[in-house]
Amino acid sequence: AGNLRIRSFDKDTIIFRQGEIGERLYIMITGLCYVYYLHPDGREKVKRFVTKGEVVAPYVSCLTQLPSDYGARSLTPCLCLELRHNDFMGLAAKSMSLQMAARRELEMQIIEREKKEYELFMMTAEERYHAFAERHCSILKQIPLKLVASYINIDPATLSRLRQKTES
Repeated sequence: AGNLRIRSFDKDTIIFRQGEIGERLYIMITGLCYVYYLHPDGREKVKRFVTKGEVVAPYVSCLTQLPSDYGARSLTPCLCLELRHNDFMGLAAKSMSLQMAARRELEMQIIEREKKEYELFMMTAEERYHAFAERHCSILKQIPLKLVASYINIDPATLSRLRQKTES
């Protein structure tokens, strides 16, 4: 595919913007980014974190050609494989192994979404933090606490108190 390339993003750089029509997907080679919804008042609500080997893309926007409901930003310097969505679809139509890899990625995202929904509806704030910390232990120290709090849907001050309670 002529539009396959390596892209680097510095720390705290927009990978794609909410409100823009998506046409590219990014496979994370190195680094850490997050996907977020941006409120009109400027607050970010974290949807998910993306690490090595995972895909970050405005999927629905790529498929519908409507503006994306969310954006993505690097937390650390990132190196990504960038591919136009249409090129990916063309390659996938010819490759069973690429279709299977794409299916596995989507299955993992469905599992992650189901876990997050369960945690939000069924767990206390403390239980959500512990579940997050356990599931994301390898990247936890790289994520600002305000983003962890946003992801698990609690106030940053509440998260700070929970962490103090846990450490004592």
